[in-house]
Amino acid sequence: MEQLEEIQEISKLANIHYIRQKVPLGLGHAIGCAKRFIGDEPFAVLLGDDILYSPEKPCLKQLIDVYERFNSSVLGLFAGGADGGCIEVRCDFFYKWTN
Repeated sequence: MEQLEEIQEISKLANIHYIRQKVPLGLGHAIGCAKRFIGDEPFAVLLGDDILYSPEKPCLKQLIDVYERFNSSVLGLFAGGADGGCIEVRCDFFYKWTN
């Protein structure tokens, strides 16, 4: 019974929505499919093939803290390997880059 109560309490911490695209049209399209759940609220996109471990402070918590500090969109990046992608940043303000 104790485990059931713990799971019920955890389920109250956040609203989780799973969106499945009928056709793989990219991440932007997937976010668009979730628009009716998101509305004008802040949201996070979590990809199942990107698992990041940060023992001091969870990565999502770091992103939330930056959002709350600047009240602006936040993009979390990590350095890819030899076949990693690239990004060009054009903005007036860059907060922090940590390897």
